[in-house]
Amino acid sequence: MANKPTLKQLEAFVELAQTGHFAETARRLNTTQPNISNRISSLEAVVGGQVIDRATQPFRLTPLGLDLLPHAKAALDQVTRLTEASQNPRLRPRVLRLGLTELAEWALLSAFAKALKGLYPEMAIETRTGLSADIERELQSGNLDMALCNAPFVADELSRAPLADFDWVFVRSLELSEAASAPWLSSARETRAYGELQQLVPADVPLVPGTSLSATRILALEGQGIAIVPAVMVQEDLRSGRLVKVEQARAPSPLEFSILYDPGRPGGWLSHIADAMQGLINK
Repeated sequence: MANKPTLKQLEAFVELAQTGHFAETARRLNTTQPNISNRISSLEAVVGGQVIDRATQPFRLTPLGLDLLPHAKAALDQVTRLTEASQNPRLRPRVLRLGLTELAEWALLSAFAKALKGLYPEMAIETRTGLSADIERELQSGNLDMALCNAPFVADELSRAPLADFDWVFVRSLELSEAASAPWLSSARETRAYGELQQLVPADVPLVPGTSLSATRILALEGQGIAIVPAVMVQEDLRSGRLVKVEQARAPSPLEFSILYDPGRPGGWLSHIADAMQGLINK
């Protein structure tokens, strides 16, 4: 057998064997009827034959399906027992390795710490800050447990729970002279925002990248140029008048942040943290 059945395929097969109907199976599994049909067809491709007789209503299992059903149930039972066993606190790490970007550290880390403390008060957080793409690669390689990153994402195998979007704003100091020709202070070259700003910046204005948003803010405060930063980072500066907005017709696309984790890790504790984090953000 070149490929192996997935848990979703086995789950759909076992449920369909009980209900005999695609629609009812989809309702029980909280998905759509086409999804169930696709899972059954994919399972049949893996095992090399039909597992249900589609000519009957309700559907009946074929001889191959009858042979496979007890094995499918046993596999799902094993997964259930593994999940239950992994709920043991002794099997969870004492330290959660969290990767996050600078903006996530600024705007989301406090909520993450509260979510984690509410679920697993004994668990500490080891943080690692970097660019979103680098953090995602570290998570893929197993060097991190979770990540707070912004799109675009490349790892389809990672689960993502959307958290928040952050808009960009153009700001400058009142002390900045000749604002029309002042440099634009941008995020790092590797970011999507920098690429979009290259299309927006006037031809006679330098676009100056930097890897630290905090440093970009400080440079704007010191009159070094017009900074393009997430609005959440300069709210207090704008209220106090230390910085003022520079109106622009267009801005880079909002930063779309999600919490990322490996769904293959046993125990469900990572998904519990992600759910708690979403609950805090959406309040």
